[in-house]
Amino acid sequence: MVLAAGVGAVNAQPRVSNPDTLLYGVYWEPVNLDPHAITDWASMWMLDNTYETLVRYSTKQVQNKTVGTADVQPHLAEGIDVSADGVTYTFRLRHGVKFHSGDEMTADAVRYSINRMLALALGPSRLISEFITPTSTEVVDRYTVRVKLTKPSPLFLQLMAGTNTGAIVNPKTVDAHGGITPGKGNDWMSRNVDGTGPFTWGEWRAGESFELVANPNYWQGAPKLRRIAFRIIRDFNTQLLLLLRGELDIVYRLPPEMTAQLIGNPDVVINRENGIGMHQIWMNNRMSPFDNKKVRQAFLYALDPYAINRAVAFGYAETAKSAIPSPLEGWTGKVWPYRVDLVKAKSLLAEAGYANGFHTEIYYNAGNSEREKTAISAQAQLKKAGIDVEIRSIPWPTFVSNYEEGKIPLFVLSGLGLPIVEDYLISNFHSKNHGARGNYAYYTNKEVDALIDQLLTAREADKRRSIIGDVQRLINDDAPSAWIYNSLLFYAQRKWVKGWVLYPSGNWYFYPVQKSL
Repeated sequence: MVLAAGVGAVNAQPRVSNPDTLLYGVYWEPVNLDPHAITDWASMWMLDNTYETLVRYSTKQVQNKTVGTADVQPHLAEGIDVSADGVTYTFRLRHGVKFHSGDEMTADAVRYSINRMLALALGPSRLISEFITPTSTEVVDRYTVRVKLTKPSPLFLQLMAGTNTGAIVNPKTVDAHGGITPGKGNDWMSRNVDGTGPFTWGEWRAGESFELVANPNYWQGAPKLRRIAFRIIRDFNTQLLLLLRGELDIVYRLPPEMTAQLIGNPDVVINRENGIGMHQIWMNNRMSPFDNKKVRQAFLYALDPYAINRAVAFGYAETAKSAIPSPLEGWTGKVWPYRVDLVKAKSLLAEAGYANGFHTEIYYNAGNSEREKTAISAQAQLKKAGIDVEIRSIPWPTFVSNYEEGKIPLFVLSGLGLPIVEDYLISNFHSKNHGARGNYAYYTNKEVDALIDQLLTAREADKRRSIIGDVQRLINDDAPSAWIYNSLLFYAQRKWVKGWVLYPSGNWYFYPVQKSL
């Protein structure tokens, strides 16, 4: 309240501050700069601007506002031909596109990049490897690439739009710094960049700041901004104050109560978008006691996601009624069995051998208030069922490695993904993707695996709807995680920031952004 009362004193700003530099306030930093190895969004957002793909998500105009879509259009490819049977894709590449190092992007680089992504066999390859193999990509000539799928897939181009799936890397640079090691990322690539994007990687001061620097030789022309400077500010009150002073241009995910203070401020624009993902409490299904289905079900009966939504997101988010986000194809809330029922929760715990409850720990990444508040709310709710939860916060890189490697029993995480139901299901729930490939719960159900495999080749609408419904019913019953609400994207920015577009996929593209009144 004190901060809100002082808003007027810091609000006025007669001119655009630092017109060639976008000042971005964040509480996180990237984990990895190797595009074919990344699984976290902090890294993805940086690489969206340093690497590029053959196709990219398009935009459209809605009520005089530019918004991102889930449709794709040519990008590094200037044209695409698809065979009548949907198996062969021919990409005609743009001429004269250069990597940051000055080498030209050619068909050889495209083939190398696709095969590198498959060879690393990390999270980004989890779905696309169902449709292509190392022999699928053929160089026709210097500027033409042909990809022959193992089976038709209407998802192929959308998958190629993902930075971590479709990024084109420079073969000379990769080979000069360690080359390709199957199943493993490249150490040099994890801290250095050589893409074709509108920005290069700048200075990175761990724990303090990092930056993107304009690529003056970018094939579409130099960006309007000279630099994107990210300041790592763990304290959200400080972020809010700096935004109001004009010392920050954008902040990502201010707590809802702080965002509410900005409503009606003529100098600030609030952007809100539902993402393709879930805010959830992940349970490690291979770690006791969460290896017991009845314990997991008891967990869901003890939680009140509506109350958590109100406490954490001011009720702005859409509360979960299934294991998958509601924007995805085939979503249904008709097979959701859970409601707050402490009697049932305690009964299930007793059946599982925990009549007196148990002690456990829940983790979140330090500085993330949404996840912290979720943990606090869940702690109070679970205590009523006899589950004693200790809350622990750890730094983001440690947090990521711990949940990917299955070292922690519970953790709060909000995901973002492609607008493709197959990608969401195979990443989050298929047993072959345990750990860093996306199934962080280490969940296994062979019937679910088989249904997801069927979905990959199903094209008839009724059949797809039936499969997706059956998958939700089985996963909901297994309760591998506690889903709270659809992921919510909140951005607050100064009104002088122009050209910033939100995409359902969560991608950040800074090339069209500028600062002007």
